[in-house]
Amino acid sequence: MARIRRQERDSLIFDAQDAAHPGANEIDLRFRREIGAARREALVMAVCYVGGGMKSARHSEGANYMARAFGRRPGPDGVHQLHVDHDVPIAPGLEVYTLVYLVGQGSFQMGKEEMEALYAYMERGGTLFIESCRHETNGGAQSSEPQSDTAFYSLLSDLGVELSELRSDHRLLREPFLFAAPPPGFETQGSPRVVISDAVIFSTHDYGCLWQGERRGGSASREEIRSAMEWGSNVVAYALARHKRIQGG
Repeated sequence: MARIRRQERDSLIFDAQDAAHPGANEIDLRFRREIGAARREALVMAVCYVGGGMKSARHSEGANYMARAFGRRPGPDGVHQLHVDHDVPIAPGLEVYTLVYLVGQGSFQMGKEEMEALYAYMERGGTLFIESCRHETNGGAQSSEPQSDTAFYSLLSDLGVELSELRSDHRLLREPFLFAAPPPGFETQGSPRVVISDAVIFSTHDYGCLWQGERRGGSASREEIRSAMEWGSNVVAYALARHKRIQGG
């Protein structure tokens, strides 16, 4: 069997040009059960960009690498396979995603429909992982916090989200990989932090850039990349557990 996101009742159906990222009116074969001893559960993560400063899709690329690493990890009820949809619009219908990765750069302000879509997504069990892109074209130099950090804090306040510091006993630091604190990300300046609510994980580490091997001022080490990938697996595992808890599944 397959899934199809049909735009109109009479829209023609085509084979997907990119099987890993099928578009509207294309046959989506990613969720078929495969014969074998282990049950495979397909999850989908959306990468959404906000702000006018995004010059590349590096966070989508980083999310792809993280998804591959996550897919090699067996879960308690089988093997999880994580797919990534790129540049997803913030609109009704986000509920199909286990995790929405919201990436910003530059100042921005969301419209009413976008805010309502995010609020509905969180209410129905969705989790937002929020980061600002800290990579700049001038070798990664940046003199202050991105404007998008301020815009994100304002957005979350308008949505009624109250953020708190990540406790040492929180499951984000324990399942499936154990951390004493969030690992380093792309950002090496200032004091990067992770703050959370039940439905939101807000990071100023910029793991999306590190997931593709970049750190401010140079290349990341293999251990830094591995730790960031494992942290990404914890984020996805948290989102999956929250979705199942709220959906009653």
